[in-house]
Amino acid sequence: MSKSLPHRRSRASYTMDFKLELVEKSYLPGVCVAQLAREHGINDNLLFTWRQRYSHLLPDEIQRTINKPAPVLPVMVSDIP
Repeated sequence: MSKSLPHRRSRASYTMDFKLELVEKSYLPGVCVAQLAREHGINDNLLFTWRQRYSHLLPDEIQRTINKPAPVLPVMVSDIP
């Protein structure tokens, strides 16, 4: 009785252009990173990893929005029974 080895799936390889395109799209206002990843057939964790690795390669105008601190809003605190 012969046993055949299971077929191993090879690891997908993506071009740098593809990675940068998705990273740039992921920073657009209103974009859901997980949904963007699913639409392109990749795991959302992979896209988050690419964002960490390659965001410094994006155009300056996008980098400014990435590093822009969130606004601080004044808050009124009151005692309400």
